Formats: sequence, structure tokens, C-alpha cells
Amino acid sequence: MGNSTSKNNYHSNQKYTSQYSLSDIIGGSCIGSTQSSQKETKSWSRASCRSWSEGTLYDPLGTSKTLWPVSRSQAMFLPEFQIRQVSLQNSYTFFSVIAKGAYGKVYKIQKRDTGQLFALKVISKAKVVAENGIMQAKQEVSIQKLVGHHPFILDCSHRWQGRKTLYILTDYIGGGELFSLIEQCGFLPENIVRIYVAEVALAIDFLHNAGVVHRDIKATNVLLDEEGHAVIIDFGLAKWLNHAERTNTLCGTPEYMGNARNIQQRVLWTRGRLVVIGSTSLFYAYESGVEDKI
Repeated sequence: MGNSTSKNNYHSNQKYTSQYSLSDIIGGSCIGSTQSSQKETKSWSRASCRSWSEGTLYDPLGTSKTLWPVSRSQAMFLPEFQIRQVSLQNSYTFFSVIAKGAYGKVYKIQKRDTGQLFALKVISKAKVVAENGIMQAKQEVSIQKLVGHHPFILDCSHRWQGRKTLYILTDYIGGGELFSLIEQCGFLPENIVRIYVAEVALAIDFLHNAGVVHRDIKATNVLLDEEGHAVIIDFGLAKWLNHAERTNTLCGTPEYMGNARNIQQRVLWTRGRLVVIGSTSLFYAYESGVEDKI
């Protein structure tokens, strides 16, 4: 009983083998010493991306700590949108806004070191989450990554995310919309309409063979490149769909939507709409009932 105080001090200061952490093992504090490392580190809940990378890659003690490098708002868009720190203002020159969508804007930009033109789609994460469109945004880039090598489909070269924004970098198609060309000319010659409908049909057939449905083919979603060829854009409503599956979602543009039940008939209807719009410029035929005569 007389030495109980010394025993308590001994047990309070002594560190047993079972009490050693992985940090102690890596740092060597468990060999010949009962003192743990005195280096202070941040808790994982307050660790930023920069402190995590430095502590994990360069600090031998940081490799053993459970530091979460990303927030929930960033993790929900992985792995399609990788986290990158890109200095857009220093690397690119912004010219103008070329399109506006439900979730963001599309900018015409130019890479300063090479002079190459790109289209940058900037999407607000808050709007995507509010509309429950996380999976749709991830499907958009994954589909474009797979099918972008087709000559009549827009290629998605890079995509990444910041803290509050998603970025999709694509090739810049400078020929304008097919619909704008039809409005400017009034109508197109039949042989030109045949070429555009054929190119769009080839792209749609390629998408269907890859298990993808676009669900928003229209003249405003067909751009013209520098040689005048058709390029399908805007995969915001695209979806993976097997041949034996069906989709029941009502989406797209009403002027281009028919009453057909299967995908093949709907594709034929869309092609017919492109033929009518290209050769007669009757864009509002859906409202006037002309579609019953087609």
C-alpha cells in the first residue's frame, strides 16, 4: 500500500505494445522508448486537399492517418469528374458565352500556349444536386468519352470538377447550328438534306449499337464543322439502354417527339422531322397538325 502512488504513476506513463498505433510503428517510437510522437497533426475532418496530399505523400507519419481528401460534394461526382486544380484564367482566354443550359453555360475559349479553340461547359453542382441529376451528369461524360471518336459525334476531351463546379471541355465546332443554317437559307436543297439526315442516321445507329439512346435529337443539337459535316452534341439526356430494355421517361423536345412506342419508330419519326424542317423550314408543324400528313 505504501508504494501505490509510484505504481499508479508507472502504469499511467508506461505504454504497452497493444497501445502503439501504426504511426508509432512507422516513426520508430515503439522501439526502445515509451514516448509517442509529439508532432501535432490536424484531425481528418478538418484536413484540406492540400494538407492531405502533403501529409500523405511527404510525411512518413501522415501515411498512416485516415485523412479524407475530398468532401461529399466532390466524392458524389467521382470517378467521372476527377478533382483537379486548373487555373483557367492563366491557361485559357475566354471569348464569349455560346450557349446556356439548365445547369450552366458553355464558353468559347482558347488555349494560350497552342492557340487551339475549345468549348467549355461549366455546370453548377448545386443545380445538379437540386434537380437530382447527379447520375445523369455522370452518364453524360461517360457516354461522350466512349462514343466521342465517331466523326459525327462531339468528342469530350477533358472533364474535371472543382469545389462548386463541374467542367466539360470539348472541341469547338465553329460552323454553327443546323437550325440556324435552315433559318438563314429558308430551306435547304434536297441533296443537302439527304446528306445531313444520312450523317445523323449513321451517328444514331452507332449510338444504338453501343447501347446508348440520345433522346434529344433536333436541329439545334446538330452543329456543323469547318467542312460542313453534321456533329451531334448535348448528351445531357442520353442514357445507357440495352436492346431488351425500355425507357419510360418522357423527355426531349415536343416538336421532335412522335407517338411511336419503340425506339426504332421514334428514330424514324425524328429523321422525318429533320427532313421536313430542312426542306421546308416548317419548325412549328407539330403545333399546326402537319405531322398527321407526314
